[in-house]
Amino acid sequence: MLSVGRILKAHGIRGDVKAESFMDSPDCFLPIKVF
Repeated sequence: MLSVGRILKAHGIRGDVKAESFMDSPDCFLPIKVF
């Protein structure tokens, strides 16, 4: 299973707020489709 940090970096998400919200989400792997 990929780490969330790697996924965030791979999708170019640099905002800390977005990153935190992304990691706090229980469905953190589903929103990837949005990006």
